[in-house]
Amino acid sequence: MGVEDEEGMDVEDGEGMVVEGGEGKGVADAEGGEGTGAADAEEMVVVEAMHIHTYHTRMEPATGIGFFFLVFLILCQIHSYSVWWQFFCLLSGSSFVFLRSSDEYQRAFFNEWGRSIQVMIPFCGYADMSRTNNRRILLYSKSTQGKGDNFLKQKLKQAPMEEKRQHSSQNKSLLRWCFTFFLSFLAILPSAQSFNYGQALSKSLLYFESQRSGRLPHNQRATWRHHSGLTDGLEQGVDLVGGYYDAGDNVKFGLPMAFTITMLSWGVIEYGDEIAGAGEYTHALEAIKWGTDYFIKAHTHPNVLWAEVGDGDTDHYCWQRPEDMTTSRQAFRVDEKNPGSDVAGETAAAMASASIVFRKTNPHYSHLLLHHAQQLFEFGDRFRGTYDESVRVVKGYYPSVSGFKDELLWAALWLYKATDKEVYLRYALEKAHEFGGITWAMTEFSWDVKFAGLQIIASMLLGEEKHRESESKLVLEQYRSKAEYYICACLNKSNASNVKRTPGGLLYVRQWNNMQYVSNAAFLLTVYSDHLRASNQRLRCDRGEPGPEEVLRFAKSQVDYILGANPKATSYLVGYGSKYPQRMHHRGGSIESYRENKGFIGCTQGYDSWFHRKEPNPNVVVGALVGGPNQMDEFSDERKNFMQTEACTYNTASLVGVLAKLHGLEEDGVFDSPLLASS
Repeated sequence: MGVEDEEGMDVEDGEGMVVEGGEGKGVADAEGGEGTGAADAEEMVVVEAMHIHTYHTRMEPATGIGFFFLVFLILCQIHSYSVWWQFFCLLSGSSFVFLRSSDEYQRAFFNEWGRSIQVMIPFCGYADMSRTNNRRILLYSKSTQGKGDNFLKQKLKQAPMEEKRQHSSQNKSLLRWCFTFFLSFLAILPSAQSFNYGQALSKSLLYFESQRSGRLPHNQRATWRHHSGLTDGLEQGVDLVGGYYDAGDNVKFGLPMAFTITMLSWGVIEYGDEIAGAGEYTHALEAIKWGTDYFIKAHTHPNVLWAEVGDGDTDHYCWQRPEDMTTSRQAFRVDEKNPGSDVAGETAAAMASASIVFRKTNPHYSHLLLHHAQQLFEFGDRFRGTYDESVRVVKGYYPSVSGFKDELLWAALWLYKATDKEVYLRYALEKAHEFGGITWAMTEFSWDVKFAGLQIIASMLLGEEKHRESESKLVLEQYRSKAEYYICACLNKSNASNVKRTPGGLLYVRQWNNMQYVSNAAFLLTVYSDHLRASNQRLRCDRGEPGPEEVLRFAKSQVDYILGANPKATSYLVGYGSKYPQRMHHRGGSIESYRENKGFIGCTQGYDSWFHRKEPNPNVVVGALVGGPNQMDEFSDERKNFMQTEACTYNTASLVGVLAKLHGLEEDGVFDSPLLASS
């Protein structure tokens, strides 16, 4: 069987390998025959299942340094097992033969795809890149999948040896170092990929302006949007104008909206200085206040909370801009007879955490929020029940699968942080076992399942001296155990259950809107890494004791994946980078802007004229974090693919704090340190 290159050079199996411009050169027989440089040659071993073949090849240290430098730099960028596997599969996917162009040696390196070869011994060598006397190097790569057994059994046969050509030491050194530099340059290129976290932060906060409902302010930056939902609550005799649409539809769901505000507030509490340093503090507070202003309206009585505006079923029958809505705007509430402890608890947590944010800049508003938060907590705790049993239209969209106990613990801890009143801490401690705070070990954190978040908040209380010496220490340590279970599961260091990862290293929980779990995890890991650093502690996982640097490094890797360090080289944060989803599942984004066309677009007209279009959306919903790729890192940028191309407010909310943290570290030059530079 012959292999012919682009200029007609033949390589014959049985007659040795012939390089154009000179005679063929053989490789010493594997059984110990003589060959060029056999006396001073090193060994390259290719181990096949049940067989071992040994070939001799001359080693040149200069190129060896370059090769290992290449490998070292690549490995420094790899952190997840899945990406390690990709790297080795890349090496084992092809067979490589390097032929010395002029005088020194031949090398053969064979590997059958993931089956015949079990072990690869790294090789070093020097390849002359010159074309002196019309001689050249040939790089031949051929996949051996399915053919490896026969292919590997063929031995390289002896062939006539050409007399060794002498080169000057100067030329030889120059060629060696040029080739070493070339390999090193290739290795450095991937590690040079960096992201502008400050820009990503700015775009993330801009997203919330695209999701606004109600009468838009004069400083609205998402100018393709206009006023909408101006009669919300009118049928029920209440003012429910404002708030946020949760995703790509036009419904206002109370539970995920409240979680969005809680996470935005937590991000500002932890990283307010970094957000201010990026010039985004005012925008962050505006995003929070747009939600809390609505919650004040929705809490019309101490024991009444309006939990939803709009009907998901009728809304999804139509594809309309929010400015043109003709769907039902009926509002739904929870009260004493129709309890909703989960939505009441989450709204209490949102308002309590926001009260901390506004404590210095707007103390009167902060006090008002805290008053509502305390009333909502008391209402949720006194009249217990899940809101989806009272507001049944929400069952198909945001059902309370985890129940209401996690939200009540969550709210109690936020109220303790906001008020420093022992009654709320005592609630979280006394209910810890009954409500699952110290019994549930979780591998996800979301708008529905709050356990991991509340466990982290409780465990961080141990950093305060008054809790380390109190009776609460034992329960708080149990909270910490569960919190670290979650962190260890994200780091793949648990013996019980770890969070799955895609081959590209992304945390993967489920196929529908997986990015929400990624951004939430990145935030919790970032916050906990700060806690570990401040308390000079390490995690206690089944598979080791990671320090704060490793925890933060993994959180950074998840953010970097979102921003483009992934197999698709795509940013999943819309509007960031040069390549991002163009056909986001978003009613307002996919239809011509109201400012451009004030003509009415009907319910079915939107489907007929806009939903099925193949062109990119006319409006870019900047800062939206879409659902993201599947478990194999595959992503289909189609408007109908709502599992992957729809974004939600709570996806981006958690990302804000992490981006602020990373931006601050970037400004401080921390990423120049090898501890954090690679992800």
